[in-house]
Amino acid sequence: MKNLRDYAPNTLSSENMPPIIDKAASQLRNVLRSIWALKTTYWAEFLSIFIMTVAFIMFGCQLSEGLIERGRNPFSAYAGMLGPMAGLYIGAHSGGFGNPILTIGLASAGRLSPKKVPIYLAMQFTGALLGAAAAYAYYSPAIDAFEGGPGIRTVPGSAKFFTAIYYAPDDSPSLFNTLSLIRHMTLPIILVLGQSWFIPNPTSLRPGAFMTLYFEFYHTVGHLSTNPARDVATCLVLHLAGYGRQVWTQGNVLCWPAVVIGTTAAAITGARMGPVLSAAQIQANLENQVIETHKEV
Repeated sequence: MKNLRDYAPNTLSSENMPPIIDKAASQLRNVLRSIWALKTTYWAEFLSIFIMTVAFIMFGCQLSEGLIERGRNPFSAYAGMLGPMAGLYIGAHSGGFGNPILTIGLASAGRLSPKKVPIYLAMQFTGALLGAAAAYAYYSPAIDAFEGGPGIRTVPGSAKFFTAIYYAPDDSPSLFNTLSLIRHMTLPIILVLGQSWFIPNPTSLRPGAFMTLYFEFYHTVGHLSTNPARDVATCLVLHLAGYGRQVWTQGNVLCWPAVVIGTTAAAITGARMGPVLSAAQIQANLENQVIETHKEV
C-alpha cells in the first residue's frame, strides 16, 4: 500500500491521488459553499456587524497616540477604515446591512419583510457584542499602559477610543474632531440619509450600492454614532470591563439619543424617497430618449 511519500510531485495527479486527499478537498469545498450560502441568511447580519464593530474600534485605537504601545501600523489603520465597508457589503446580501437603523428604515419602506426585523436586530446586537468583546480583549494590554496600571479604567481616559456616543472635541479619534456639538449631531444624520438614499431597489449590489458603501467609510473615519447596536454593545462591554456606569453618561447625555432618533428618521426617509426619485429619473431619461429618437427621425 502506498502512502503520501510514494507520490512524487511529478506523479501526483487526480488519477493517482490518495482517496483521503480527494475527500478532504471535497469536504473543504462543501464547507466553503456552506459558509458562502449564509450570505443571504440572518447569519450575514451577525458577521456583517461583527466585522464592522471590530474594524471601527481598531480604527479608533490605531488613530490614538496613547495606544501606540500596542503597535500602530498601516495595516491595522487601513483595515480599520475599510473593514466597515466589507462588513456592510456582507450585510447587503441579507438586506439588513448590519445596522438597525437601516434595517428599520428598509422595513418601514416595504423593502424588507417586517418578519425578518426581530431576528436581524438580535443577530446584529449579538455580533456587535462579540466583536466589541474581541476588540477590547486585544487592546486590553495597551489600555493598561495608557491608564497607568493593570485594571485601571477611566471613561475620560480610554473609553473614547472604543465608543462613539461621546462628544469629545479635540480629544477623540476622529478626523472630524473639531466639529461643534450641533455639527457633530447633524453630520451622522446627513450621512445616514445619503447612505439609505442610495440603497438600490430592489436591494442588491448594483453600481448604486457603491455610494452606500462609500458613506460607511465616513462613518468610520468620523468616529460617528451611526449604528445603535454597535454603540450599545460596546458600552456594555466597557461597563462590564470596569469602566462602570459612567460609560453611559459621559459628556452630553442628550447627544447620543438625539443622534439615534435623527439617524433612524433619516434612514426611513432615505429608504422611502430613494426608489421614488430613482424611478422618476429613469422615467425622465426614457422620455428624453424618445424625444431624441423622434428628432432624429
